[in-house]
Amino acid sequence: MLPRTIALLVPNHRINLVVPEKSDIIRKSQVDEETGYIPAICVIARSKERDIKAAWESVNSIRFAKSLGFKDIEFGCEDSGSRSDKDYICKVFEEAIKAGATTVAFADTVGINMPQEYEELVRYVKANTPGIDDAIFSVHCHNDLGVATANTIAVLF
Repeated sequence: MLPRTIALLVPNHRINLVVPEKSDIIRKSQVDEETGYIPAICVIARSKERDIKAAWESVNSIRFAKSLGFKDIEFGCEDSGSRSDKDYICKVFEEAIKAGATTVAFADTVGINMPQEYEELVRYVKANTPGIDDAIFSVHCHNDLGVATANTIAVLF
């Protein structure tokens, strides 16, 4: 079903597209304008070092979405909670927030962290990311080892 159709049928809808492409951002803004929805968008980048170019393209997409009037912009890094360099994540989150991201998502996409380990990672990222208090910090935990709920609770500090 097209996002526009969903938006018209469900009055309290929230369609967050995970997009790095400008054409998708433009299309989303047109749907929002037609339905009167408060703009929200999610821009995502993988977090491996080899994906730095894609991450910066995602940061540019945040700027572009903001220029179109989006007010709620989420930026997430795939695997940020498991296989990525912590300092790299801090820098990417810092730049995403500077560009206009209102939420940053810290993800254990492969579900391999234990609660204490995940808490330490989140504490590190929050302590070492300039501007982190200017955005909502969200987590995304997979349940491969059955500890997604425990990981989520562990970072509620």
